[in-house]
Amino acid sequence: MIKHISHNSNKIYFDNIELDIPNITNIETYASGCNGVVFKAKDYLLDRTVALKVWDMKVSKEIYNRALNETKKLAKIASIFFVTVHRFGYYKNVPYAVLEYIPGITLRKWLDGNRSFYDRAALWKMYIKALKYLYDNNMLHGDPHAKNVIVFDDTSHNYQKITDLIVDNYFGIKLTDFGTSFFLGHEKFEMREASIIKEVACEIFKNEFPQNTIEYEASNDLNFIISIVESFQNYCYIEKEIK
Repeated sequence: MIKHISHNSNKIYFDNIELDIPNITNIETYASGCNGVVFKAKDYLLDRTVALKVWDMKVSKEIYNRALNETKKLAKIASIFFVTVHRFGYYKNVPYAVLEYIPGITLRKWLDGNRSFYDRAALWKMYIKALKYLYDNNMLHGDPHAKNVIVFDDTSHNYQKITDLIVDNYFGIKLTDFGTSFFLGHEKFEMREASIIKEVACEIFKNEFPQNTIEYEASNDLNFIISIVESFQNYCYIEKEIK
């Protein structure tokens, strides 16, 4: 629910205060969540379409620092699976970030399209590669649920080369909207991340998983949950190829 933000085609307002965001025009709502609103907009100076995120939370130094830390974390990542940060700024302590615009849909919406097992298996492989990139760099995503994964057409087939799986359609994914930044080694946050990954796996493979396959406490471990779903995916893949 949008709490503080309104806009027209050229301006964004926070509690009726106009935000001074340089070079931005052609503004339209793209998505919204509990932390902020993302707009599709035009950076007219660089002549490109961008995603503009404005944090839709009570103005405070704490919120500003949180937004900055989350954006800095994303900006340090050099991976095909994550959106690119163009710049970060603020106006009267209202933080915003100008990001790469991805013309796609969320994973949750994509799954509504009755996708083939081969496409879902390829997507899962991309999703896990993205998360393993973070874990190899001692980071957690914090909130890798299906609404924070954007699926888009991959006309160059770059992502299919990465998965090396048979697919029915060519697409790629990018993860967005990091949760509060944590590093590996915090058991509480690792268990939360594992729980979210488990939910995503159940959404992707709901037609294949035997009931309650991974619904037990022992599975709230990052490495275990990833390995068991990968093993089950490989089993299903081989089974379908044999058939």
